[in-house]
Amino acid sequence: MLDHPYVKAVVTAIIFLALLIQPVCAQQQTVPANGISYVELVEQSFGLDQDLINGIQYFDRYMGYKGVPYFVSIGFMDGELTIKERVYQDVRIRYDLFSQSVEVEYDYFFGGASWLVAVTDHIEAFKFGEYPFIKLDIEESSGKFYQVIRTNQFTCYVHWEKKILPIQNDQFFTEEFSAPKSTCLLEMNGEINVFKNRKSFAELFPEHQRKEIKRLYRKNQFRVKKASPNELVYHMNAVANLIKNGTLP
Repeated sequence: MLDHPYVKAVVTAIIFLALLIQPVCAQQQTVPANGISYVELVEQSFGLDQDLINGIQYFDRYMGYKGVPYFVSIGFMDGELTIKERVYQDVRIRYDLFSQSVEVEYDYFFGGASWLVAVTDHIEAFKFGEYPFIKLDIEESSGKFYQVIRTNQFTCYVHWEKKILPIQNDQFFTEEFSAPKSTCLLEMNGEINVFKNRKSFAELFPEHQRKEIKRLYRKNQFRVKKASPNELVYHMNAVANLIKNGTLP
């Protein structure tokens, strides 16, 4: 029976697989002709760091919606991810404001790219292009990501999100993504407070500074709820410089 050609082929395949797998299981560094061990070959082909490349395989779940759910850019940008207190640099990511998840793009060793949705619970902070984010654990905001705007006088935290809204009279879509909505916090002198508009923002400062802050915002026609990420960075720094210099130029 062992002489049967089919049986011989099966036996040969089993022996070959046993020889192939054994070095990996035994953690031996058997080196094939190309100079790469089987352990290295597996790592290069299927994984970077297992904490970084860990999540759900990406698929386009928004094909039926109008607009995009992402922060600032639909494309992946160079950034950083902090996972379990380890900072991974030069990682290509994007931030989904609807699902509040971070998507990671990574390359296979033999060419091609893939995408995954990282495990949100594992992420402590990330940087998307020039925008740093951190996960805050404070009342009513536990586990949410906030854009961090640090100035020489205070720190502003901004949580961004998008919702899905119904559409009427559209022949292609029945729902669309809303404009980004921001929730803003101000940390100053060891306290964190919410502000919803320029009036409530100014009232978080000492009384002698409020008038100048309100005048600055009126002069620039600044609106907290309509401000983009870049506009918030600019105006937070403008207020910090105003406080430092004591008056408007």
